[in-house]
Amino acid sequence: MYIAFNRVEECLERLRPFHPFFGQSFLVCKAGKLPIGRAISFPINSKEEEFFRKYYKPDPRSKHFFTPFRTSSRAGRWLSSKYASSGSQKTRTQGDLAKAFIHTRGTDLWGWSKDYVRVLRDKLDRDRAGRVPLFWLAVWLFRERQWTAGTKPEHLVDALLKEFHITREEHSELFQTPVAAEASEPLLDEERYTDERLLEIVEPAPGAAPEEGGTLRFLELRGVGPANLLSFAPAERLSIITGDNGLGKTFRRVSTSLRPVVMEFSEHIHLR
Repeated sequence: MYIAFNRVEECLERLRPFHPFFGQSFLVCKAGKLPIGRAISFPINSKEEEFFRKYYKPDPRSKHFFTPFRTSSRAGRWLSSKYASSGSQKTRTQGDLAKAFIHTRGTDLWGWSKDYVRVLRDKLDRDRAGRVPLFWLAVWLFRERQWTAGTKPEHLVDALLKEFHITREEHSELFQTPVAAEASEPLLDEERYTDERLLEIVEPAPGAAPEEGGTLRFLELRGVGPANLLSFAPAERLSIITGDNGLGKTFRRVSTSLRPVVMEFSEHIHLR
């Protein structure tokens, strides 16, 4: 079973009001077990880029990353491939959120300041967006993961808390966890979630190379094989051609004299 696509689609709106720091840098530092009150060697830029590639790259054709959080990017919610070492680095070293860290400029020494939770809570209060909804954050992060049939919203929340080592204080001050209202809609679906479906409902990724090839939408042949006119409009996903032997399901050979006819009517082949 997989998280239903409509829940993934909804999480894009539920997470939109929040600063991307809480779904990116914060989780990277928590996964890396950054210490409190002292700094250690922690290659945060490379760690964050690795994190982006795992959770925020639905379109492999583009160098950009997609975030469900608010951004000031001209490309909508698509972030530059260098975001970890540019925009995210700026957030961590300048402005209000920089106070949450112990960091020596020009080094990879990083740690949480002793009052980092207060600093992060103050940021949420200033933004007036409330606390970050853990359930919807878990929907985004775990959207491609397989789950058992009995999985409930609170199971996703528990998995996130455990995997990212979220403390009780962080949980209480930074996140909201009521999930009763979220259980009204089906959480899981037998159909596997795919990023291709996500890309159909969001703005196109900058620089994404177009897909090669296409899908046959309609085919019409005249004077080829046993039929004077053959028209074929495939179904959306699967077409099955059946019939008794000898009815012409398969043309094994097209003579040289017929090839110009095929070329003449190639304009009737439409690709999607």
